[in-house]
Amino acid sequence: RLLALPGSQATLYVELIQVSLHNLESGSPALLWVRPLLLEQGSQVWNLRSTSDLLWPADSFVAAYAEEVLPLLEQAGDPLPHEARQRLQAFLQQLYQG
Repeated sequence: RLLALPGSQATLYVELIQVSLHNLESGSPALLWVRPLLLEQGSQVWNLRSTSDLLWPADSFVAAYAEEVLPLLEQAGDPLPHEARQRLQAFLQQLYQG
């Protein structure tokens, strides 16, 4: 299943791996284990498949569809692994602080 994590200046597209419900008893939101695929920043798209999986609150995600993600895969640039990690980290920090 494909999901999107929209930010103010970029959108992260991910593949859903698993839903973690064990936090629900404490009143915390469910967490999703996701695998980053693409980061869309304006007209630029970055392939982030070389980065690590994430655990992130489920309520931050929206559904994404193959029709919107597949064209992005074709235009995605392939950054070096450390550049991909830096882009992902910067996006997540912006979301967390925003």
